Amino acid sequence: MSKPLALYQETMLLAIRDDKGTFSSGYFLYAIAGTIISELLLLQRIVAGSDKDQIVGVVDRSPTGDEILDEALCLIHDSTKPKKMQHWVGKIANQPKLKHRIAQQLCDLGILQHDEKTVLWIFSQQRYPEIDGTYEDIIRQRMADVMFNEDAHPDDRTAVLIAVASHAGLLKANFSPEELRQYKKRIQQLSKGEILATKATLAAIKAMQAAAAIAATIH
Repeated sequence: MSKPLALYQETMLLAIRDDKGTFSSGYFLYAIAGTIISELLLLQRIVAGSDKDQIVGVVDRSPTGDEILDEALCLIHDSTKPKKMQHWVGKIANQPKLKHRIAQQLCDLGILQHDEKTVLWIFSQQRYPEIDGTYEDIIRQRMADVMFNEDAHPDDRTAVLIAVASHAGLLKANFSPEELRQYKKRIQQLSKGEILATKATLAAIKAMQAAAAIAATIH
């Protein structure tokens, strides 16, 4: 591995079915949006209020060097008035072709492969089967090292990734039921930011909770 993947790219790998190359569910786009906001929070480009409304504001407009993150940052910065976290989760999740753009990034890195399949001789289905599992293996191991070790101290990014996977229902697709049952309490604590979470991590985890809340009203 060279450059670390962005949180939204890691979430995409957890959400795509490795062999079929299809997306797990429509909800994962809200999880993706949550990780985009989380990344901006961890990079200290934006802040979110600690109250129920979680009003989001830009504190640093400088580019991150990541096209997807910079577009989201621009959206928030150019808003005529401050808006709630849930608004931005929905807005980002519904950006045109977001999932295909992220999947194509992973194709360009040699992790996924782009296939196009015709269904019923009419509809075209875009698929992204995994061709290099090294990245995802490392992601899963990083998460496992924290979730299944009571003495492990999570870094910000791993804590947020566990939170997004928990809220988006992605843990059961990537880890054994036995492990998840055995460490259920610790995983719940991690997903709520109760274990050694920094202020930025807590804000990012709240972004994931906002993503889960908005998805619940739609699905």
